[in-house]
Amino acid sequence: MVDDGSSDDGPERVKRCRDERLRLIRQDNAGPGAARNRGISESIARFLAFLDADDEWMPEFLQKSLCILQSNPACDLTASVYFLGEDCIETTPMFKKRGMTNGPWQIRTGISVEEIKSAFYIFNSWAILCKRMVVEKYGCFRSNNRCDYGEDTYLWVQVMFNHQVYRILEPLVWYHSEASGLGPGRTTSQPLQTFLTAPRPIRMNCPEEYRGLLEQFLASFALATAHEYAAARNNTDKLHYLLKAFPLMKRFRWEYAKLRLKMSIPELIPIIRYIKSCSNERL
Repeated sequence: MVDDGSSDDGPERVKRCRDERLRLIRQDNAGPGAARNRGISESIARFLAFLDADDEWMPEFLQKSLCILQSNPACDLTASVYFLGEDCIETTPMFKKRGMTNGPWQIRTGISVEEIKSAFYIFNSWAILCKRMVVEKYGCFRSNNRCDYGEDTYLWVQVMFNHQVYRILEPLVWYHSEASGLGPGRTTSQPLQTFLTAPRPIRMNCPEEYRGLLEQFLASFALATAHEYAAARNNTDKLHYLLKAFPLMKRFRWEYAKLRLKMSIPELIPIIRYIKSCSNERL
């Protein structure tokens, strides 16, 4: 366990655990990426898994994930669905609705951007078991400038575009979003995803045949984020950065047109929200 400069009684609780396999490593606060990287550097295992203080593995998580990796040597990572929030909602139906299937998966020529985006949402650090060499290949987690948002997705985007993974449609983790500062309740004041602010290494590591798909994936995320900023009427600098850095978002014509409309006539935003809510109710 890595204590990244915590101010609660967590370290004392760990010290009370009498288990030789558990080791407490303490450091000054340097951010989640640096904490995970410290844990990696202190370990010698061939496989890596990561668990944040506010999340919970089911008892069978490690055993099942490891057995799957050992039985599927072409796969470099397992990622499972999860239980969500205080009410322990199972997310399996949500992922199945997105077209996700259990078993090996990798990006292929001709895949749709929507399928890639849906696949991306199962890459959560607390629900992943992976081969050590995969994480080290991309420099582990991003820790530049005390990065504390998107430090993990920066890594998983690169893994997704370069490796075969095994998706487990059985909840093996409980994501306590009610205890997370970056859960569903976050606001648009959060920083941009790091794969949008520093995409160059990701582009360089992407296989040439998938670079067009990568650009569409990035543009799609940039467009969705731009919509959030436009609706909130703040973060104007970030909004204009996205428009300039990801011009490919214009290919998503209808969503791009709505974005420009929000920007030029912000008074229409409540009307757009109302129409969208009515459409969701009909569904």
